[in-house]
Formats: sequence, structure tokens, C-alpha cells
Amino acid sequence: MTIREIETASGMTRANIRFYESEGLLNPERRSNGYRDYTEEDLEILERIRLLRFLHVSLDDIKAMQSGERALLDVLSSRLVQLQAEQAETQAACGLCEKMKKDGVQYQTLNARRYLKTLEETSQVSFLLEEDAVEVPYAPFRRLFARLFDASLYFFLWEAFLLLVLHINTYYRGQQWDLANLAVVILLTFLLEPFQLSLFGTTIGKAIFGLQVKSNYERRLTYQEALARTKSVFFLGLGLCIPIWNLVRLWKSYQTYKNGETLEWDYDSVLVLKDRRKWRIFVFAAACAALFLLMYLTAWAAELPRHRGNISTAQFCENYNQYAKYYQLNSYGKLDSQGHWISQDSEDTNIIYVGGHTEPHFLFTEENGEMTGMEFHLTLNSDSKSSGTVFAGEQLSGQWVPSYTGEMALSILSFVKAQSKDSISADNVSEINRGNSNLTETDTGEADLPVKDVAELIEWILENPYESFSCTINGIRIDCEIVYSGYTPISSIGMFWQENGKTASYSFSFSMQKK
Repeated sequence: MTIREIETASGMTRANIRFYESEGLLNPERRSNGYRDYTEEDLEILERIRLLRFLHVSLDDIKAMQSGERALLDVLSSRLVQLQAEQAETQAACGLCEKMKKDGVQYQTLNARRYLKTLEETSQVSFLLEEDAVEVPYAPFRRLFARLFDASLYFFLWEAFLLLVLHINTYYRGQQWDLANLAVVILLTFLLEPFQLSLFGTTIGKAIFGLQVKSNYERRLTYQEALARTKSVFFLGLGLCIPIWNLVRLWKSYQTYKNGETLEWDYDSVLVLKDRRKWRIFVFAAACAALFLLMYLTAWAAELPRHRGNISTAQFCENYNQYAKYYQLNSYGKLDSQGHWISQDSEDTNIIYVGGHTEPHFLFTEENGEMTGMEFHLTLNSDSKSSGTVFAGEQLSGQWVPSYTGEMALSILSFVKAQSKDSISADNVSEINRGNSNLTETDTGEADLPVKDVAELIEWILENPYESFSCTINGIRIDCEIVYSGYTPISSIGMFWQENGKTASYSFSFSMQKK
């Protein structure tokens, strides 16, 4: 049967037949010349479709019946209920039309409230205003995770600025910095979210989940409209980010949204969901992983010394000041370009460390402007009754002495970590023996600490502040020798305290030297 023949037999147009074929309801065979060949079965299908469409059965239901997913009796029962409801609505509408016509109403003077009240009292009709409404997508978790991602992105931008530009490590700054970070993230939200909404109609987080925000006039929000929306979200949706109240407002907003009511910040805007494709979940996971990786790389880059490779003494001092500020270990002030201590308040005045001890005196060696080594020493002899100011490298008396773990750690970071890894051979790095804390003998007979990098060495020093050690990392030989008697190590403060009634002696020597 040709297309012309089946048109005549079915009473449908060619456009109808082609449409149902594109919907998968028909699958005619093709002749050798390429023309479709319709069968009696195809004609029966078209006649069924024509009858069911007359009954206003949807195409989805027809497809479901043809595939065996739904039974015809179930569809007819459901459709009969709908038709009866529509019939009641039609009868009510007919009666109301007759009454209004009898009353001789005019549009300009129509008292709609009077007739609406009549409809509500009879309860014979359900209004179909839903068909005249803009569909609001129900996607609470997409909206929530989109906002969380945007907030995480703003936090990353602020942290990157602190770490890479201002060289401030907020990890050591306390709770006041947590509050300051929250305030800045909120400020960035107020600045960047309206900007993105007005320029692109979405934010990065919303774009990942296929969400867009438009005005009620199907255009992008202006900056002022977007700012008003963000303010409403912050005050009414997030509860000013106040703990507990924030959760209360989120829950209430979720319940409002779930019940199909309009959220306060959606009154002057329309949320559009482009699609619900599952690949967006994987994009979100990948974006979170990328953001986490960026945070890690930013923290890693912030901990790199300012000067790397073959550095000079002045560059070592700049590295030292950088790390002292970053880790808040600048107890003795800052180093000038020659390695001398200067106070925090004056560039010309030496600072005296509280407790009777001055800062360690760094000694440097250079070759052709390149720093090759650094060391500082302390020797102390005293009896139980004597005390005084201790100068590094001299023999004086005192009741307590520092362990200088902070100064060693900063020196190692500034010099050893600065060395270029391209110049490091396997012979220049200490072998690590995990699970065995004993020192290992090198070919030269020296006892080397089993560490592989700067971070592991510093961790060992902080855990063992009163022990001697030797090792080679990045081509730098590091030696520390601590010999004492009559002193008790105080772990809580990292210092030695002179024992009562005993003669005390203390010798400390630390050096770093290129091999």
C-alpha cells in the first residue's frame, strides 16, 4: 500500500502519517525503489491512533500500550475520569456563561469576584490555571549544591589571594580569621554573583547543574535586580549565615519550595532548568576535584621559598623572613640582607629575646656570591645559682636555654628547600628506612637520619627537639649536635631548665653545608 492509498484508507493526511512514523508508532517496509510499503497492520495501527486521539488519549499512553507497558482498559478508565471531570467543568462553565449573558455584563464593569464566589460555593469545578503558569522546576539539591560550589569557589579566590599575594597563612591565625574569611566570602558573593547573573544569566555553580535565572520578562536580570535577589537569598534563605538560624532558614525555605510555593527571592525572577542529564553529576564531581586540586596546589606554591636554586646570603634572609612570617615564628625579629637581626619596630636596633637570651648569631659562607653554608652555635656553663645573658657562640650562664627548633626549621626551609631538584642526584638524598627509627651508617661512617625530604626532617626535629642528628637532603649536609648535663628538657615549652643544685653545661651546634 502506497502513502496515497493509506491516506485514503485511514482518513489521515500525509503529515499525520509521517509524524506517527517519526514517533516510532509505525515502521513500514521499503521497496527496492525506496518507497514505503504500508501493510494492513499499519492501517489498523493508524485507525487505532485516530480513535484514541479522538478520545484525547496522549501519545505517551498510546506508545505505552503499543509496547505492552500499559493496558487499554487502564488507560480508558483513567481517561473516563478525566472526561467526566472535564464534562462537569464544561457544564459549570456553560451555566455560568448563560448567567453572565442573562445579567448583561460588560468587560469594563465585570464584577469577577461575584461569579468566582459562585463557583467556589458550588465546588463543581477545579480551576485549570496551572496550564497558564510558568513551570517552576523542582530541583532543591541542584540549587543547594550549586550555591555551595559557588561559595567554595569564592573562598578559594580569597585564600589564594592571602597565600600567594599577601603571604598570609590563615591556618595559624585563630578563630578571628575564620570570621574574617566568612565575611569576605559573603562580600565576594554580593559582588560576583550579581555580576555573573546580569552578564551570563547564571553562575559557575548553576551552569554546572543547567540552572539559569531570568527576569519575569524573559531577559537577563539587571545588576540591581540580581543584587536584590542575592540580598534576599542571604537574609531570608541563608539566615545571615548565623549558626543554627542558618539551618532553620534553609529548612523552612526547602519546605516552602517543596510545597510549590514561591520563594521570596523568586518573585521577581524565573528559575530555568535546561535539562536533568546525568552527565552533569559527573561534571560537578570533576569540578569539585579540580577545585580541591587547585587549593592543594595553591597551598603548595605558597610554601615554596621566594628564591630557589643557587641563592645568595641576602636571598636566604628573604626566604627566612618569608617563612618566619608565614608560620608566625619570627620571635627574634627579621634578618637584614647580611643575616643580622633587626627589630620589628626599627631597622637599626637589635632585639633582645625575653628571658635573658639573645637571638642566635648566624654565620654564613659564600663562594662567588653564592651561599654555600650556614651555622650557629651556643655554649653554656653555669652553676645552680648563677644566671645571665647568653650570647650565641660564648660561654655564659643561665637557668634555661631554648632548643632552637624554630630557627633550625626556618633555616632548613630557606636553604635546603630552595635547592633546585634538577641538580640533586640519588647519592645526595638520605635513604629512608620506614618503620625503623635507628640511624643508619653512611659510607663515611656518619650516622644519618632516615629521612627523604625537608618536610620529614622538620617533623622529626619538632618531635625530637633535644636530640642530635645528621642527614643529607638536596645536596646539603645538615648536622646538629646537642650535648648537655644538669638540664632537664621541658617538652611543653621546648626548652632546657637547669636542675636545682647541679652544675649545668650545654653545647649546641647547627650547620648546613653544600657537599
